Amino acid sequence: MKIIKMVFIVIMTLIISQFIDVSVVKNNHFNMITVNAVFIGFLFTSLSILLGFLNEKVVRFFEKAWALKVVYASIEKGIVCSLLSVILSFINLVITEKYILNDKVINSLYGFEITFLIITTYYLFKTLYNLKVIVDSIKITR
Repeated sequence: MKIIKMVFIVIMTLIISQFIDVSVVKNNHFNMITVNAVFIGFLFTSLSILLGFLNEKVVRFFEKAWALKVVYASIEKGIVCSLLSVILSFINLVITEKYILNDKVINSLYGFEITFLIITTYYLFKTLYNLKVIVDSIKITR
């Protein structure tokens, strides 16, 4: 399953870097870092909100039903993808434009940066949806 996900990321990156103008990333690395930092903050906030509800009966039920593992996994994957995007932003900012002359390689690195941002956005929305379900369940039980 992990191989399928990696292949999906590579294919998505190739599509982004070949068919979409990724040169906008060239002048916006700091903006990408800022957006990713905000997403990491939201994901950590979601985790702390979830940890605050651990004493609730409904949340303990979700934990026994392994439903919280899905939420924890979404938060973890979102943070990892966002950190990868930040690292790629730094690499692209410092190294790529100075030492790599091949435009296809540069565009692929920009594509990976955008791909990880898109994946982070997906996991952020997935986490927020799951957190909404948990909060609504807590409201119903009160």
